[in-house]
Amino acid sequence: MHNNPFNLIISGLGGQGVFTLTKALWKLCEMNNIKCQSSTFKGGAQKHGSIYSVLRIFIKDNKHYDLYSTQILEQELDLIIGLEAWETLRYKEYFNEKTKILMNHHISPFQIERIDSIKGKDPVQLITDLNLDTLIRDFSAKSKQSFGTTKMVNFLLGLEVFKIGIIPFNTADYIKVFEDQIHAGRKLKSKLMNYK
Repeated sequence: MHNNPFNLIISGLGGQGVFTLTKALWKLCEMNNIKCQSSTFKGGAQKHGSIYSVLRIFIKDNKHYDLYSTQILEQELDLIIGLEAWETLRYKEYFNEKTKILMNHHISPFQIERIDSIKGKDPVQLITDLNLDTLIRDFSAKSKQSFGTTKMVNFLLGLEVFKIGIIPFNTADYIKVFEDQIHAGRKLKSKLMNYK
């Protein structure tokens, strides 16, 4: 395996927990002495505005990691974690034939009118039609069932990354690190720590 970074985008809308998941992954890298470059971009800087993070994770040791930009080039994405379907599709130009897509089935209604060419289209179907390595589930429903809120979709998507072995971190460490990143009541944190 080469020493190039593992390129990851986490996409979603403001309030869905993109930044929380990004911080948890960054902390896991730090705990495991794995170098990581990352940036978070807020297109809307408000609830329901577009937000995404780029993480470049150097799973293999690379002493020149600090010379890499936090940006990735088109068609160089290894994994996208999409908290919302349209926001996943937004980064299609970064996909290549080896890109893995891990996405919540949730589709948020448009807050503003978007271009006519996408009216009436289904972003989940558009992503499925790309014929890439794709895992799409209703993580919103699973979050509601497991935690009583849809605010844990980011946690569940991150957990899925480790369960299927895309990034080599310990699941128990991830759960603990994620707990440290959220401001939640004792009941929710208890459910998180007991999550299997």
